[in-house]
Amino acid sequence: MSRFDFLLPKSVSSLEQYEKRVAIIDDFLFEKSINIFYGPAGLGKTWFMFGLAQNLVKKGFDVVYIDSDNGIDTIKDRGYDKVIERLHPKLIYLNGDTMDDTKRDINAIFEEIEQGAEQGYEKAAFIYDSLTFFLNGSVYDEQKIDRFIVHCKRIRRAGGTVFVINHATKNGSAMKGGGTLVNAVDEVWRAERLEGEEGWMSFSLAPTKQRLRVKACAYSVNIKTLELKKQNLLLVSIDEEQQAFIDQVHEKLAEQGLSQNQLMESLGYNKADKSKLALLEKFTGHFWSVEKGQNRAKVYTLMGTKTQTTQETPSLFA
Repeated sequence: MSRFDFLLPKSVSSLEQYEKRVAIIDDFLFEKSINIFYGPAGLGKTWFMFGLAQNLVKKGFDVVYIDSDNGIDTIKDRGYDKVIERLHPKLIYLNGDTMDDTKRDINAIFEEIEQGAEQGYEKAAFIYDSLTFFLNGSVYDEQKIDRFIVHCKRIRRAGGTVFVINHATKNGSAMKGGGTLVNAVDEVWRAERLEGEEGWMSFSLAPTKQRLRVKACAYSVNIKTLELKKQNLLLVSIDEEQQAFIDQVHEKLAEQGLSQNQLMESLGYNKADKSKLALLEKFTGHFWSVEKGQNRAKVYTLMGTKTQTTQETPSLFA
């Protein structure tokens, strides 16, 4: 007999049953996790989630998408309906706009999902759009947050993966719900819109907790096919000032390689300008390469070119 016999039924006697989480998408999403994606209204979060849903189905997942944020007209106008029909029944899409009493009916669906957890939710994902509705507008009510998180944890314990869309505060600096929500889930992603190629919506995604070996990343969604593709975060985050600098460097290196001092001088900057030197370093390996020349001076050339340097630094490719 042990003085702790009353705790034995609750004891985790073996950790083998808790398998290591496997990445669904490398560096980004892990199975059996609870994830919140947030950003300001109008960002395009639903576009991203439909792209993610399609990607998960292609990876063999069953996906349940519960949408309380978009009306049926919006779904049809954006062409989501065609994707829903094409992916059915691997994608089960439920829209609050079709329900007589949305709150009552969705609560009933929540109960059915929890009951279904007894059968297991391996290779299943649940997308909730958006959190404000599921908390009845009270995103700072800790009791309502706790109840919703309990629901998500039951899915996770059954092997499922949960994605929740949330909104940013008015100034966009933080997520509605604050620390209580952040501490309750596995990862919180801050989404920002990026300039993208025509026909695509691009987003940067920054993790708040980095508990699951995830990294900041960028993805684009095709607004017609909802194809989801990974982007180089550094390249798609280039702003106008950085682009102007890149264009200047390209112009100077178009004819020949230049040492760092030569390049900075030709650009009209002080050779010790830390901000411009940081940009040179940041984009090395993407737009230009650098090698050691005479007297160990850094010599810059455009990527894929083998141009002659000036007399100050003899050619590296002779």
